[in-house]
Amino acid sequence: MIPRRCQATGTVRIGRRRIAGLSIVELMVALTIGLILLAALTRLFVTSRSTYTLEEGLARIQESGRFAMEFLAQDIRMAGYIGCTNSTNTTVQNHLNNPTNPGVDVTQYLSGHRYTGSGSSPSALTDWTPALPGTINGVVYFSAGDVEPNTDVLVIRHASETGIKLGETMANTSAVLRIDTNPGGFVDNDIVMVSDCSNADIFQITGPDNFGAGTNNLVHNTGESTPGNATKPLSKAYTSDAQVMKLITRVYYIGRRSSSASNPPALFRKELATSAAMNTQELVEGIETMRFAFGEDTDATSDKVANIYRIGSAVTNWGKVVSVRVGLLAATTTNVDPTTDTRVYTLANDSAGPYSDNKRRRVFSSTIQLRNR
Repeated sequence: MIPRRCQATGTVRIGRRRIAGLSIVELMVALTIGLILLAALTRLFVTSRSTYTLEEGLARIQESGRFAMEFLAQDIRMAGYIGCTNSTNTTVQNHLNNPTNPGVDVTQYLSGHRYTGSGSSPSALTDWTPALPGTINGVVYFSAGDVEPNTDVLVIRHASETGIKLGETMANTSAVLRIDTNPGGFVDNDIVMVSDCSNADIFQITGPDNFGAGTNNLVHNTGESTPGNATKPLSKAYTSDAQVMKLITRVYYIGRRSSSASNPPALFRKELATSAAMNTQELVEGIETMRFAFGEDTDATSDKVANIYRIGSAVTNWGKVVSVRVGLLAATTTNVDPTTDTRVYTLANDSAGPYSDNKRRRVFSSTIQLRNR
C-alpha cells in the first residue's frame, strides 16, 4: 500500500513542444537576397573576365606589332647588301636569263606593290600596282586570294650575311669558283652572288652534284637550269679575297592560313628557297593591315636623305629610294571590346578603316633607313 504522502495529489500535463518553420514571406525574402548576391557575383566574374580578356588582347597586340616591325626592319635595313661594298658604287652584272623579269630581278633590291583594287575578295593579282607576280619559270609566287585586299606587298632582295671566301683565284672569267668548305649549304640551282669590294656577279649554280663530298667547285654553265645563265664568263676572274653569298628574295604580305574568313589575318613571308620553290611562312598573327611609303632622295646632292615619300605605285626609280616608312595595324583576333570600332587609322600617310566590329586595334609606325644605299 502506497503511503498517503506519496500519492499524487493532482495531474501534471506535459504539453507537446511547438515546432516552428519559415513562412512563405521569409522564404521569398531569402531567395531574393540570394539571387541578388548571385547576380552581383556573376556580374563581378563577367566584368573581371572581360577585363582580363581585353588586357590579354592588348598585350598580344603589343607583342605582335613589335615582332612584326622587327622582322620588317631587319630585312629592310639589309636591302641591297652585296658584301664588303655599297650597292650604289659597285658594278653588278646579272648573268641570269631574262634578268629584268620580276621573279629573278635580283639587282632590284627593293620594290613595293600598292593595292589599287576594289576591295573584293578573293583578290586578283592585278589588284596591285605593279601586279603581283604569278608563276615564273615554273615557280608559283602568288595565286589569287593569297594576299588580303587593302594591304601592300613588299619585296626585299639582298645577299646572305654569311659569305664563303674563294679557296683560290679563278683561272679565267669562265672558270669554276673553288670553295674549300660549304657551310652556306650551296646546292645546284641556287642563285648566288660573287663579290669583292669593286665588282659583283650574279649567276645560278649548275654543278657539281656532290657538294660536300670533297668537290666544292661552283659551276656556272649556260643552258642547264631554270631560269639558267644567259652567259658563262663573269665580269672578272675573282681572287681569293672575294666571297660567294646566296641571294635572298623575300616577300612580305598580309594573308590568312586558308581562304576562310574565320582565320585571323597575319603577317606572312615568302622566300625563294631555290630557283624552283617558294617557301611560305606565317610570321605574326593579328597583323591586319600593312602600308608602305618610300622615301626618295631626289635632289642633286645625293645625300641619302629622303626629300619625298611616295606610295609604291608612284615610285619610278627604285634606285633613289633610301628609306621606307612602315605602317602596321595590329588587331585582336577576337571581339574583346564592348564598343564598336568606328575609328579611321593613319598608316604611312594613308588611312585604314572604319572596321565596325568589336576588336581592339593599335597602329605601329617606323621609318627605316636603308644601310646599303
